[in-house]
Amino acid sequence: MNSIPRLAAAAVATFALTLAPAVAASAQPSHGPDARVLKALSHLDRRLAGAVKDARMARLTDTDAAALRANVATDGATLDAAAAALAGDGTDANLAAARDLITSYRPQVYVVATNIVRHGEKVLAQVAQLQSLVTPGSTDEADLATATALLATVPASGFTATTDGATLRAAQHVVVQAQGVASRVADDVAGG
Repeated sequence: MNSIPRLAAAAVATFALTLAPAVAASAQPSHGPDARVLKALSHLDRRLAGAVKDARMARLTDTDAAALRANVATDGATLDAAAAALAGDGTDANLAAARDLITSYRPQVYVVATNIVRHGEKVLAQVAQLQSLVTPGSTDEADLATATALLATVPASGFTATTDGATLRAAQHVVVQAQGVASRVADDVAGG
């Protein structure tokens, strides 16, 4: 008879220990500006992770995918630090800093950057293929070197969640310019 109350007490203690972290996590404010900002930070963090999901990164080289993922991890760590600071101390300064992050971070930058980098990789592959077909010392060889130099100015590690639209457009313009040079060389090679 004595073992049943002990067993029940052990079950209650085990349940309380497993429930304690959930209760502590729910001790966060459930309403008010702090709660809304914490929720927005969490949402932003999920959007950052979704911007570099495996399906999107599959068509990039491992190096470029790793560079974009590293930048997302850095941005995510910044968001986590802001959320922890706000959850620990809901002062106006922490709230303002978290709101600044929410307004300045744009996860869609990584989607656009992935497309730019992927397009740049295609052009670079075309340049590599054409280099064996051009005459050494010709203007076509110099043009291919120019295209390679242009593409080198658009590294995957250069994009973060705070990259502005002008920088994205400039990178896209550089890739299109390199593609134009490679296409011109391809036409010269095909024309003989």
